[in-house]
Amino acid sequence: MTNKEQERKALQQIRRIVAGLGENSYVATALDGCFEIAEQNIDNDWACSMKQRAESAEQSAEVVRLAKRAAEDAVKRWRDIADKNQREMEKAQQAAADLRVELEKTRGELNQNREFIENAAKFYRRRISELERLMLGAADVMERLSDTPADIGYSAALKNYRAYKAERAELLGELKKLGSE
Repeated sequence: MTNKEQERKALQQIRRIVAGLGENSYVATALDGCFEIAEQNIDNDWACSMKQRAESAEQSAEVVRLAKRAAEDAVKRWRDIADKNQREMEKAQQAAADLRVELEKTRGELNQNREFIENAAKFYRRRISELERLMLGAADVMERLSDTPADIGYSAALKNYRAYKAERAELLGELKKLGSE
C-alpha cells in the first residue's frame, strides 16, 4: 500500500504527462477537475471520484426536478382552488347584489303598501265619522217621529240607521284588519 507522499508524487507525474498532451487533448479534457478531487482524497483520506460526483450531481438534479414538478403541481392545485374560490366569491357577491336590489324593490313595495294602508285607514275613518253623523241624523228623525212609528219617515230613518250602523261595523272591522283601529 502506498502512503500519501507517494500518492502526491504520482499525481504530480500524471499532471505533467497530461499537460504534455497539449491544450486540445481529449485525455486532458476528460480529466478536467479530476486532479483537484485526487488532491482532496489524499488530504482528507477520501475515496471520491469524478464519476461519483457526476452521479451524485445527477441524483441531486433529479431530486430537484422532482421537487420542482411537485411544487409546480402544488401551485397548480392551489391556483385551481383559488380560481374556484374566486368564482364562488363572485357568485356570492352577485347574489348579494341581487338581494340588495330585491330588498330595495321590497322596501318600495312596502312603502307603497304602507301608504295605501294609511290612505285606506283615513278613508275608513272619514266614512265612519260621516256614518256616525248620518246615524245621529237618523236617530233625531226617529226621536221626532217616535210618537208615530207607523209614519213612513220613521221607517225610512230606522232603515237608514240600521244600514249606516252595519256599514260602520264593517268599516271598523276593516280598520282592525289594517291595524289602524
